[in-house]
Amino acid sequence: MLFSHAGRVFAVGRHQDGKRGPLTQLGGAWSRKRTALYEVTAERLSHLSDLPSAGDTSYAGVVLRDGFAYVDYYTSAIHRDYPWLLGMFLSTDIRMARVPLPALVALADQKRAGEGAP
Repeated sequence: MLFSHAGRVFAVGRHQDGKRGPLTQLGGAWSRKRTALYEVTAERLSHLSDLPSAGDTSYAGVVLRDGFAYVDYYTSAIHRDYPWLLGMFLSTDIRMARVPLPALVALADQKRAGEGAP
């Protein structure tokens, strides 16, 4: 899900971090997934932060209102770190995160500075 704020483009989508082995390859059924915030530039997609999520997760929607990004998404229970495949068979919840837009821009600026981006 793409959205823009302050002349910048951000995204919410599925994220997979961590080691890459036979059972945890990128996009693999046994891999652990998160719903995450990203900044989108012409050069790269920069991971900013994960939202509380685990198992089968993502498919976000975003509404910008009164200085916040309201992000809705579904996720398996967040108290256990289920592999994606197992999460697909468990119940899911719909969650909403309220992200202050100035804090999102500040986080993206921090990430850019750390990566040495212009």
